[in-house]
Amino acid sequence: MLDVMQQGSPADQRRAALGDGMDHTPPPREGAVRASERHTARVRFLRRAIIVGCTITISIIAIVAIFDPLHHLPHGISVDDVGVEGNVITMQSPKISGVRQDGGAYAITAAQGIQDITKPNLMELRGLDVTMGMTDNTSSHITADTGIYDGKEDHMSLAGHARIKNTSGYDLLMQSAVMDFKTGVLSSRERLTVTVSGGTISADQIDITDGGHKVSFSGNIDSSFDPPDQPDQQEPPSQDPVERR
Repeated sequence: MLDVMQQGSPADQRRAALGDGMDHTPPPREGAVRASERHTARVRFLRRAIIVGCTITISIIAIVAIFDPLHHLPHGISVDDVGVEGNVITMQSPKISGVRQDGGAYAITAAQGIQDITKPNLMELRGLDVTMGMTDNTSSHITADTGIYDGKEDHMSLAGHARIKNTSGYDLLMQSAVMDFKTGVLSSRERLTVTVSGGTISADQIDITDGGHKVSFSGNIDSSFDPPDQPDQQEPPSQDPVERR
């Protein structure tokens, strides 16, 4: 009798059974599956992130290799500071040195260099100053407001108060000129003036070739030279008779 009372009535037993069926606590195995799925998702995300990061890095390296701003410039270039803004690279105090075909050395310096990475061959130089050794053991000092240097062809276009002073004595003033550093050829197609010892020459065009040994003027040519100094006239010999003893 006591055992039956402890077990309860059949209705109580049914309610107890239904209560056990309402327990939604997930079994330990289901929690482990969800944790495994979260771990797999993290691994998948990290794997994709690594692949994307490697792709971006390789792309940046490829872009730098293709658009290297100094790729076509001579090996003798040096700069004090470099700044980048968009496609434009600004260099402070760039210096370029090299040797011409005839063995003469040259050195190009400027206050500032500007280059567009989409045009890697070209560099704009401001405050240009060039020194060139000539084959006749003289040297030329070249200055200009600006210059466009082509590193692939090794030539430069000068503009704005271009001037060439040679230690042999001539001084050439131009508005613009084109210079080939490989051959030492220089030409100008604007009005120019050359000052030499004793006079000046003005012309519409000039071509300097053969390492500076040959200079050709063309167009309207005007020249002005001071007359050479006349030697002092000697007094005529005395007509007095020679005294004899």
